[in-house]
Formats: sequence, C-alpha cells, structure tokens
Amino acid sequence: MLFGYVDAAHRATLDRVSKMTPQHLERMVEYSPTNIRKASDALAGNIGDAVQHTGQINYLRGMITGYGWR
Repeated sequence: MLFGYVDAAHRATLDRVSKMTPQHLERMVEYSPTNIRKASDALAGNIGDAVQHTGQINYLRGMITGYGWR
C-alpha cells in the first residue's frame, strides 16, 4: 500500500512539474505562512527534502535489516 502511494505521488509530481512554464517558476508562492518565495525555490526545497528523507529511510532500513547502506 505504501509503495502504491509513493508511486502515485511520484507520477502526480512528474505530471505537474512537466506542465510548468518559466512563468510558473517565477511566480511567488506561500511556502509556509511566514515564508513567501519563488515557485522554483519552493520546488528546489521540496526536491532537497525528498532526497534527505530517502537517505533517512535507507539508513533506517540498513539498521533494521543489518545489511547497511544497500
């Protein structure tokens, strides 16, 4: 079930990002209630967060299975 969610979220993200124009990326967006930034910066922040979380998941998987960083 979790992998299905991840796959659906990934597909939705790719679909949405592929339709963005340079004008969309320059638009100011509310990243959080106290943080307004360009859409391109918000997107870069989200990508960075996803990469960090992937590393955290891999680390935990290695700790739980005893196989390290495979």
